[in-house]
Amino acid sequence: MSGYVVGVDGSAQSSVALDWALKRASRDRQPVRLVLVIDDEAGLVGEDYALDAERAGLKTLATATAGARERYPDLEITSSPLLGSVPWELSHAATSADVLVIGTHRAGPSAGTVLGSRSVQVASITPALLAVIPAVPVDESGPVVAGVSMRERGGSAVLHAAAEAAASGRDLLLVLAAVPAEPGKLGDAHTALAHTALAEAKAVALEVHPGLTVSTEFVTADPAEALLDAASRHASMVVLGPSRTFGSTGSPIGTVTQSMLLNAPCPVLVTRYSSV
Repeated sequence: MSGYVVGVDGSAQSSVALDWALKRASRDRQPVRLVLVIDDEAGLVGEDYALDAERAGLKTLATATAGARERYPDLEITSSPLLGSVPWELSHAATSADVLVIGTHRAGPSAGTVLGSRSVQVASITPALLAVIPAVPVDESGPVVAGVSMRERGGSAVLHAAAEAAASGRDLLLVLAAVPAEPGKLGDAHTALAHTALAEAKAVALEVHPGLTVSTEFVTADPAEALLDAASRHASMVVLGPSRTFGSTGSPIGTVTQSMLLNAPCPVLVTRYSSV
């Protein structure tokens, strides 16, 4: 990992995201770069409006950067103004070696979710690890929750969640969910495979971080519902694996990731196909 890249815009949500990133960068001894995107469509309203938007954006970025440096004088903190589409520029401000951190106003189940939510757009585009931080109090002592699938038993979600739990001194909870073909019925073979997958994921986490306290949970429910339930039980973070897309009509991030980004009451880390 080469550093934390944080999207700022002067809102309460971005302030919470910046605070989260600064704490972890201090813990991990990594640099932080603040980015603020000046929407290039402001010029469509008029030249004066565009100039005002640019001045306001630069002032917001300078204020946030100065405040971050004052609070964390030992951190390497830089900043960059960008011009263009906000989701696109944010997504490409970070590389695959970075953690991109953005805030969100989502703080729990939101019936009739807005599919154009910025976190969903960014998750669909960015090559970086993406941390989406809700502007709500989070139990920092709660477990780190990782979603486990049959395909990715010891994949990036498990590895990154184990690393986060080890670095922060928290427990790790591995959750695997499966939807029965018939309500209330799940075949014995499928159940056995699920428990095997969880056992393998636990073994991977403990191999990399032997001192972890790791528990597992198998749920016969929709995966998004199972992870949201686990998150609501005072989780400090939920870590998701990268989505797989099949066919030309598939979603770039998948329904589980989309649901978690729009509804999770705690930070969500969306991982990519890379090593920790």
